[in-house]
Amino acid sequence: ARKFFNNVKLHAFGCGNSSAVILALIGFDSVDMASHIHDARYGMVRHPQNLSMAVIAERRVSRPTIKLDELFSLCSCPACQSRDVEIAKWGRRGLILRAVHNAWWLKKMLKEKILTPRWRKYWEKAMKNS
Repeated sequence: ARKFFNNVKLHAFGCGNSSAVILALIGFDSVDMASHIHDARYGMVRHPQNLSMAVIAERRVSRPTIKLDELFSLCSCPACQSRDVEIAKWGRRGLILRAVHNAWWLKKMLKEKILTPRWRKYWEKAMKNS
């Protein structure tokens, strides 16, 4: 992207979730998204070890889950460091805590250009074919 837009700030509107790291790798300056809130609404948090989405709030779903004590022991985000059990509950406070956790991880992934295993596979294939 930088090759074509050298002196221009590049921004991606509504770039979803962990795919934003790909945009950072190709030279975008900024992105905006609401996926951290959207995922939180469905009781999901980003797993600190494998970076996939996991369900923490009680919910019948076939997605991977994470236990509260596991999340707190693995994560250094402000929401988890507060050790507030509301993160695993439905309601406004739980939603906010999950959204803070998810936003913190997305920011870390963007800043450090950390790809999820799925996006790493995509990136390696794309670089091989370019």
